[in-house]
Amino acid sequence: MLKLAQEVGAVAGVAAAAGLVLLAVLHVSQAREVRRLREWAGGAPERNAPPRPPATPADHAEPRRP
Repeated sequence: MLKLAQEVGAVAGVAAAAGLVLLAVLHVSQAREVRRLREWAGGAPERNAPPRPPATPADHAEPRRP
């Protein structure tokens, strides 16, 4: 029984180590993607445009016909 527990513990340890390596790789990958998106969004032309006035309900209404 003790030998079985040691074997299961060893397998669980190896699986946990592999999981940590996978999580570290995913974390680095996501950090690179977020940095790339922030740089892309920082150079967007919309940020340099003057702000538009807020929309009113009349802007969305259909024009009246005589």
